[in-house]
Parts: sequence; structure tokens; C-alpha cells
Amino acid sequence: MITVFNVALAPYRIDFFNSIAQMDKSSFYFTQQGVDGSSFDEEKMRQDCRFEPKVLESFAVLGRKLPLSVWRILRQERPSTVFAPEFSLVTLLVLLYKFFFFASFKVISICDDSIDMLNGNDFSRLHGYARKLMAPLCDELLLLDSKATEWYQLQYGKGIWFPLIRDDEKYATLLADAEPAEQEIRIRYPEINNTKVVLFVGRLVALKNVAAIIKALPKDAFLVIVGDGEERKSLEALVVTMGKNVLFVGWKNGGELLAWYRIAHVLVLASFREAFGAVVNEALLAGCRVCVSDRAGSACLVTTNNGCVFNPEDENALSSKLKQEIENQPLRKIVKSLMPVSYVDFVKTLQGRL
Repeated sequence: MITVFNVALAPYRIDFFNSIAQMDKSSFYFTQQGVDGSSFDEEKMRQDCRFEPKVLESFAVLGRKLPLSVWRILRQERPSTVFAPEFSLVTLLVLLYKFFFFASFKVISICDDSIDMLNGNDFSRLHGYARKLMAPLCDELLLLDSKATEWYQLQYGKGIWFPLIRDDEKYATLLADAEPAEQEIRIRYPEINNTKVVLFVGRLVALKNVAAIIKALPKDAFLVIVGDGEERKSLEALVVTMGKNVLFVGWKNGGELLAWYRIAHVLVLASFREAFGAVVNEALLAGCRVCVSDRAGSACLVTTNNGCVFNPEDENALSSKLKQEIENQPLRKIVKSLMPVSYVDFVKTLQGRL
């Protein structure tokens, strides 16, 4: 029996959860309904699940919601393996249950730490303290970043690399199904059809460093921004000031988002801090080359064969590397995976460690 606790159901996690569900009898509990700041289609996500996603029952204590039902679930299900979200309160409750009740299940923490976070750019001090407390107590750690995995193996003698990636074959089918949506977009926006297209997908907030992408965009290229957020108006004003070719299309999901991946030649992720960045994997699967911030965990997926890595503080470096990536791309893009690793291989490795 496998019991999985996680924060929220998201499209980029469903393949991974489905793979766990196929390994053994399993149950899945989430601490919240939906991902903060996103517009994911909840109904569509549930249809894609091969398991029943349940929201973890919480209790209000001193004005805060505490997931105290964790102990009841563990007592009822008697799992052999428990997956828990990073170094959270849920993980602490799982570890305490194991200690007080002499439980024999294995605790695997699903950890989003990137090597940049481990080198001093952590999301918070509390996260750092929680890491020091709980990492030694977990039986294993599942990590997104290959370099972070090496760090944990040196520090704690544990760590399995399993990046935040989609099932290659399933995603290829979804991309093929999105071809009609691509044609509709090309009719709606004819200005993108005879130029190289650069893509950004994500929230429009300062941490994502979208202004640097706009500044780095060559005059003969077109930037498509998929997403929304508090910086949209200021970014639109910057576009007007600089006279760049930029299209803001708002949040997109499903086939329309996949269509933009099919169209784009290069995806840019310029974040100052990014635990991983699932959009990098999605873009690579669609044949996009990528320019990725060295602060993002997904930089571990980038090779000279599929893109470049840069320092997000250095706008000149981004400008020169983006220009080079665009110039090296043929105008007619081929939708063929540029991923250097296979999802199936990671699943086999994980299954062998359970």
C-alpha cells in the first residue's frame, strides 16, 4: 500500500502520480484544492487521473488549518510507503507518527530544492531549518534537480533524481492532437507566421524576470507571452517604449497551450529563483530549444543540443544567447522531442528503489 500526500493536483504532476498508482494499491491526498495563482482546468485534470484525488481534511487551530487527519489516514491504511511533500507540516506529522507508533513504512519526501536554493537562494529561512530537521529522518528523497540530488547524496547519503517531466509518449499524442488549434492560432495571428517565435509561459511577476526577456528580444523576432499577473501593465508599457514585437495572450491550458509550444522556436525561462520550471520539459517535448536561467532546477535538462543556460542577472548574456538560439533555428520548426532523458527510465529507477 502506498499513501501519497501532496500540496495540490497540477497537470505536470499527473503522469508521475499515475505511475505510482500503477505500482501498487495507493491513495492520494492533497492539502489544498488547486494551485495558487494558476488557472488549471480541475475537471480535465481529474479526468486524466488514474486515481481518486482527495482533499486532505484539516482542522482550524489558533486561526490556522492543520492537517491532523494525517495520523488517522496512516492508522487506517497501514501503508508500506508514504510520499510526503518536501519538508512540510504534513511530512513532520508523518515522521512523528512513525516515531511514536513504531511504524515500519518508508518515508519518501518529494523535494523541489534546486541547487541554487541549496547554495543560499532558499525560498525562506524556515524551509532551510525544516530541511535540516527532516532530511536526516526521511528514508529517501525524490529530487527534481540532478545537481541537488548529488548535494543530498553527499550531505545525507540519500537522493533519487526524478525531474518534473511528462510521459514522453502520452505528451507526443497530445501535441499531435493540438495541430488544429495551432492552425487556428496562425489564422488569428498571421503576424507570427513568417518570423521566429520566442515563448514565455508563466506568471507575470517580478521573480520571473520577464522584462529582461522583452529587452533581449531581437527586433526581427516575435515574443508570445502566455500568462498573466500583476506586472502585465508595466510589461505592456515597456513593449510600447522599446517597440518590440510582443503578443500577450493571457492564461492558456490544454490544446491551445500545446499549440503555442508547437509554434514556438525558443522558450525562455529567466527567473531569479525557480524550484524547477515544468514549462522547460513541455517545450523540449514539443521541439523548442530553451534558454533557461541557471537558478532554475530545470537547467539540469539543458544541453548544447537543446538550448543554453544563462545568469538571469546578466541581461547582455541573455540577449546574445537568445539571438544565437533564434538564428540557429530554421523558420519551419519540426515538432520533435529534444528531451535528453526518458520518463520511463525514471519510473523504472524509482520502482526499483521502493
